[in-house]
Amino acid sequence: MECAQGTEEILIFNFEQESPLRLDVAVASYIGDLGRAPGVSRSRVQRWIKMGLVLLNDTVVCKPSREVRKGDHIEVHMPEMAVPELKPYPFPLDIVYEDERVIVINKAAGLVVHPGAGNRDNTLVNALMHHWQGEIKFPKDSERPGIVHRLDKDTTGLMVVAKDPDAHAFLADQFLTRSIKRSYKALVMVLPKRPSPLRDNDSGVIETYYGRHPTKRVLMAVLKEGSLAVTKWKVSRRFDYAALIDVELETGRTHQIRVHMSHIGCPVVGDSTYGEFTGLPKRLYLACKKFGRQALHAHTLNFIHPETKREMSFTSEIPQDMAGLISKFEEEEG
Repeated sequence: MECAQGTEEILIFNFEQESPLRLDVAVASYIGDLGRAPGVSRSRVQRWIKMGLVLLNDTVVCKPSREVRKGDHIEVHMPEMAVPELKPYPFPLDIVYEDERVIVINKAAGLVVHPGAGNRDNTLVNALMHHWQGEIKFPKDSERPGIVHRLDKDTTGLMVVAKDPDAHAFLADQFLTRSIKRSYKALVMVLPKRPSPLRDNDSGVIETYYGRHPTKRVLMAVLKEGSLAVTKWKVSRRFDYAALIDVELETGRTHQIRVHMSHIGCPVVGDSTYGEFTGLPKRLYLACKKFGRQALHAHTLNFIHPETKREMSFTSEIPQDMAGLISKFEEEEG
């Protein structure tokens, strides 16, 4: 993949999937995977194609439904897009630590990390703009100032955010080299009569290829080929219908814990996207529905400080609503 900057960005890549896709789907998916232009929708890509801004095998193609096959060469002339100004959002942040270079947040459930399609104003980034009173050391056109990693909207727990470009680069490098250590607490379903690695083992490793779901492009999936994803788990406590586990990520793929636990038949409790919970007793099933999100919490975070070069360690206890759900499973034990 190559990029050229000017009044437009030129994106050049080869389509490598085995299964054919529509041209608009292939381009929108590739841009989404890069994270280069957040908020670029399939309908926007369709407009680019109809405007003659997309070349397939060095030929302008104006039909979004044109089939793309493995090995095809795609060139996209992405028009320069104005980045809307970030509006402050008066959301009460749970600040665990803050100095001149970094801030560590205990993210609440329901809070999206950064602006995107459908939500440009009520995110963690907007809340930080309010907290910092607009005094940031990033370019004004930055859409994700300071963000070096993400948590899903309904996942709670620890995040570190940089407060200047140098700190951002320093932290981003730690994520790239996987030297930052993170662990999660997850409540996962383990049914008594269903074979499960969590029923028979105290710990394990899930290692798969990973990427966008082949047909449901907003979802992630375990694939026969793609990016490598590695998840380590260890049982902390067992219940009749669930297990509380500690999880460490060797890779940081989107939805990785949720997809991997579902892949081995132990979905994160409450995760309606990747799990199905009708096998639970009615009381527990209703408790999951009422909980309304995945029972997943970013529990610990360790990183090297960009200024002092010393290791910093933080711990966040399981939030009250998740602790209450765990107690429901505890009460169900025979």
